[in-house]
Amino acid sequence: MTKRISYLLTGALVLLAIAGAANAQVQIVTSNSAVTWDDAISWGSIPDGTGLNTPYSVTSTGGINTTVTNDAGFTAYTQSTSWSGCFNPGDGLLFNNFSDNPVTFSFGAGVYAVGTQVQTNDWVSYTAYLSAYDSSNNLLASYSVNGVANDNADGSAAFIGILSTDPNISQVVISATTGSGGFAVNSVLLQTQAAPVPEPGSLLALTTGIGTLAFFIRKRK
Repeated sequence: MTKRISYLLTGALVLLAIAGAANAQVQIVTSNSAVTWDDAISWGSIPDGTGLNTPYSVTSTGGINTTVTNDAGFTAYTQSTSWSGCFNPGDGLLFNNFSDNPVTFSFGAGVYAVGTQVQTNDWVSYTAYLSAYDSSNNLLASYSVNGVANDNADGSAAFIGILSTDPNISQVVISATTGSGGFAVNSVLLQTQAAPVPEPGSLLALTTGIGTLAFFIRKRK
């Protein structure tokens, strides 16, 4: 009987894990302090003013190979050196060369979270957009945030990101309302490691199941 209960408990745990994976939750991130980032794709090592072809291949600090694409190529700039904007001074930036079209980041491995600051080249109010997809190109979510572009160099560029309970983010597409000036992003922050916490309902079900099994064990004895 005890062995049978052990099998039942193991099966229940497996089913709970499958249910958790099938119900991955995502949410918008609007601050770089809202997530414990453990990796990044930085543009600061690229010489200021360097033109980059599309697609452009880059590796994150933690080793995730990433392909960046758009329709016009890119230029690397530095806030307060060659870029007058509202990123933090010294931030390495990737500019989409005045394009009105999105920039796509495709990751070689799924991640839990992605985020970056976005600023238009024109000093106007703007909206930044982010859509995230899994490895099967299924849309996980689309979000938007508003910002105001200026030359204050104060880190106020709009931050937009996505956080998932599973490492299922394989691609993000970023765009902004730009007029004809294009937009830039600073380092693309990544969260690659996490220990997702079961939802309260799942915890309750598991606790109830364990309690029931324990009751039957005591009754059997």
